[in-house]
Amino acid sequence: MRLALSIALRYLFSRKRHNAVNVISLISVAGIAVAAMAMIVVLSVFNGFTDLAERQLSRIDPPLSVTPANGKVMTDADSVIKVVSQISPSSRTAAVISEQALAMTPERQMAVRLLGVPDEFVSLSHLDSITIDGECLVSATPLNLAMSSVGVALGLNRRPGDLSLIELYVPRRRGRISTVNQSTAFRCDSIIIAGVYQVEQESYDNDMLIVPLSVARALLDYTSEATAVYIYPDMTGTATLQERLGKALGPSYEVKNRLQQQSESFKMISVEKWITFLMLIFILVIASFNIVSTMSMLIIEKEGNMDILKAMGASNRFISNIFVIQGWLISILGGIVGIAAGLVLCLAQQWGGLIKLNASNAAALSIDAYPVSVSPYDILIVSAVIAAVGFVTGLAAVRK
Repeated sequence: MRLALSIALRYLFSRKRHNAVNVISLISVAGIAVAAMAMIVVLSVFNGFTDLAERQLSRIDPPLSVTPANGKVMTDADSVIKVVSQISPSSRTAAVISEQALAMTPERQMAVRLLGVPDEFVSLSHLDSITIDGECLVSATPLNLAMSSVGVALGLNRRPGDLSLIELYVPRRRGRISTVNQSTAFRCDSIIIAGVYQVEQESYDNDMLIVPLSVARALLDYTSEATAVYIYPDMTGTATLQERLGKALGPSYEVKNRLQQQSESFKMISVEKWITFLMLIFILVIASFNIVSTMSMLIIEKEGNMDILKAMGASNRFISNIFVIQGWLISILGGIVGIAAGLVLCLAQQWGGLIKLNASNAAALSIDAYPVSVSPYDILIVSAVIAAVGFVTGLAAVRK
């Protein structure tokens, strides 16, 4: 096998008698290189968007979230907070309530998703880093000040500085409802928008309104109830704390990290990434057809050499191995060139932001260039695919 490899290397780099063989060999290497470069660049861009989404969501989503395994509301959020403080005294917690509501102004109305949070949520979540207008403030004193997503601000035509109130209506959970006076079927409270934020994620930007926890509990007739407890670890690692909390709280609660809290969104990005990768593999296979042509012409050119090797005692299998390795080496060479070129492009984009995002309002975006993140795992996968495709193509060329 070592001798076959040496001969294949000599055939690969030696000058051929017919210039057409050299040209087709270069085209084969270039085709593999372009496909490999595209794979690295596309996978890295998807990684970049995944990292961007995770960074943006981290401004609102906590590192860990405890939610009830069954139902929507935990009856006693304080007991969960107590368990967290016992396991990790340095970690900070925040009980929150998420519920649908109707927001109304004298001119407009829209369905919104309320997120009731305590006052310290602003400092814990770094909400100020995604505030695009007004002041980052959620407080029940002296007025009910709330943070609005950009979608709610546009839908209700309200922005920071407008002193007119936004009325919030939620169906009444308790008490009698008068059929004569339908307004008794709802509980109502009002807020003023202190600031507007933008995460650049549809589920957060379209209809979310972050209000004081006391407002959400008053609307829903809650006292110590919560839909989730947000946890912000200090000294204990997130993974370790998640495991310990899962054991301490038992099957009645679910402890999720950031990726698990937004599993559907990240799953969609992952599916798009690997579907695109499969399409690029198909392009790679098509580009590998050039190797078959190269091997066919090389076999014809080296026919005299093969007769000499046979006269020296070489078997047909040994000669076939030479050209199988030859086709595999062409793929490997193209893959090395393509991966190197892809890494150079990705690093240049990562450091220099050469390719900009083509947006109608670039000022509204938190980034102005395509995000890129190179993963060694992706490089290994691309290398393995190129090696496998090259080997199969080499076998196909010899059998032909």
